[in-house]
Amino acid sequence: MKCVRYTGLCILFSLLLALPGCGGLLDPGPPAAVYSLTPTLPSKGTAGGKSSVQLAVALPQADEMLSGNRIITRYPDGELRAWKGVAWASSTPGMFRQLLIAGYESMGSLTALPADAAGFNADYRLVTEIRHFNVVLDEAGKPSLVQIRVAAHIMDLKGGRSLGYLNSDSRAAVQGAGFEAVLAAFNRAAAESINEICVWSVGLLPSAPSRR
Repeated sequence: MKCVRYTGLCILFSLLLALPGCGGLLDPGPPAAVYSLTPTLPSKGTAGGKSSVQLAVALPQADEMLSGNRIITRYPDGELRAWKGVAWASSTPGMFRQLLIAGYESMGSLTALPADAAGFNADYRLVTEIRHFNVVLDEAGKPSLVQIRVAAHIMDLKGGRSLGYLNSDSRAAVQGAGFEAVLAAFNRAAAESINEICVWSVGLLPSAPSRR
């Protein structure tokens, strides 16, 4: 009886794998290659002079599909699947936070550190939510563009209020075939997103911490 039940379960599992769309809900297995993003960062002085405020960069929020290190594809019908055989070197939220911090460092406008850094007493906090970080496929199933959409707002940690809100939506066309072309599009979209968020947030912050 046990053998019959076990065989039945195996057959059911195989059928689930064969159904359209079900493969996207399952772990595609260990990646054969891992990648990191290396976008062009904002140049020094992009957002004006040096500020003495300290900005905490919180780990971006993301749904379950985007919270890991899988590279996500979006089909025309909205279905999301992990790209088999490749992955990011770290989680998508962790990678994006490090890029934001690198962007602030490149601009040289203020001190920005992870919100969970030990002993870090910040004046403001950048809170973000990653809503899209994926490759968009066309009707033929080929990569057409990369979309990175991030909602961001700045919190005044001493005053307990929000300074402003930004909805950044960056897109870059995939130019060429193969994953290298997709990676290049990710770098262009990430560069636009990082530049927009960094410049916008620095423009909201005062040159010196408020006294309370």
